[in-house]
Amino acid sequence: MTSGCYAVVAYLSGPLAEFVQGLRSQLVPREAHVRPHLTLLAPRVLESPPEKLHSALQRICYKEPPLRVLFGEVENFVPSTSTVYLRIHEGAGELCDLHQRLNQYGFRAEESWPYVPHVTLAKLGDNEAALDAMKEAQRQWSLYAGMREFRIEKLTLVREVTPDFWDDLATVVLAPASLLGAHESTCPESGRP
Repeated sequence: MTSGCYAVVAYLSGPLAEFVQGLRSQLVPREAHVRPHLTLLAPRVLESPPEKLHSALQRICYKEPPLRVLFGEVENFVPSTSTVYLRIHEGAGELCDLHQRLNQYGFRAEESWPYVPHVTLAKLGDNEAALDAMKEAQRQWSLYAGMREFRIEKLTLVREVTPDFWDDLATVVLAPASLLGAHESTCPESGRP
């Protein structure tokens, strides 16, 4: 069996992703390569091979409808961590429910922190730097004129290849409610955990 560090994310797209990417590049240039995303399962070391994890993700999500989230204010996790993030204003409860459903089977892991749905804008080396970055992020977010709403339609299984560099392994499309009836009979590998 192989082991590796895996996570499940929903990538942002459009002007919102461009805003987050630009802000992250400015605040933490060494993280400019990180594609803007919302994490559904935080990084965890798993023993299962990627193919089994992909199958498990399909089984868990085959009846999950797309989720609508509305972004709120820029906040931070100081003093726990020196992280600045974009808070989820609407849709956080649904994301927490999905997180619980995902954190089972081959994905089960004890997590260091309670799950808080958010989009990371910057991870800094100390709390003072994080508070300064938060002020700048708040300023820029107040000037952002684009949509603050995002629809999560796909989840992506990713694996860390080197520290802070991740590869996309598989993407699962969430089913629109109108297709759930037809989708029922297509559950991949139904009946197998």
